[in-house]
Amino acid sequence: MKNLKPILKACSLILLLAFASCKKDGGVKPEVKVNTPITTADLLAYSIDITLGSELGLRVIYFNKDGNDIKATLDGITFRKIYTVNLVNNTWILDQLGDGTVTYTFTFAKDDKGQLIMANAIYKKQSDASIEMQLVMTKNADVPSFANTRFRNSENPTTYMKFSNDHNFAISNKSDYAGAGWSSYYDLCAGAWKGMYNGVNYMGFSIVQNGILIMIVQKAGTADYYLLGPL
Repeated sequence: MKNLKPILKACSLILLLAFASCKKDGGVKPEVKVNTPITTADLLAYSIDITLGSELGLRVIYFNKDGNDIKATLDGITFRKIYTVNLVNNTWILDQLGDGTVTYTFTFAKDDKGQLIMANAIYKKQSDASIEMQLVMTKNADVPSFANTRFRNSENPTTYMKFSNDHNFAISNKSDYAGAGWSSYYDLCAGAWKGMYNGVNYMGFSIVQNGILIMIVQKAGTADYYLLGPL
């Protein structure tokens, strides 16, 4: 954690995190069971946290059952889209705009304990082939709550973000939050949220690295990610 720097461009931030590497050549990790059939219902217990190496920012994908279908919700800081999940040979292609110009291709597998894992993932944007995607897929039940937790920007230690236990958050330059205004946030899925503070949209997700809960936050209108460690 000592090497984590909180305000970083996406390309350098993800090099510091234990995110899954999304290879463009489509390689599959040798330890996974590629022949084990995956069903769409298997996805319900998981979510996918994404960073894109550009100003496009954070993405979160989570799943729910809708009648006989499994739906996926794709959230960005200022948008939300919902898709029906169709798996073919354990692979799901999310066509973000419906015209093939922006696609996410996810290949799922199971490890030797039967847990769902991401075997491979590819992001393609026709207008900019240089954009790289990094992600982590987590089991929702394994993500600890960030309610009533304070985080500090380790590069600028006078910047704090606090989440209350009643779905409010505050950003302050004082650790006691004296005089800081509070704004509400809402949950997307386990560990992920959206909110507006002083008229500006924020979005974030928390992950556990080396047993420590950290928060990655994007502020609308910026290409920076804020990497926050707990106090």
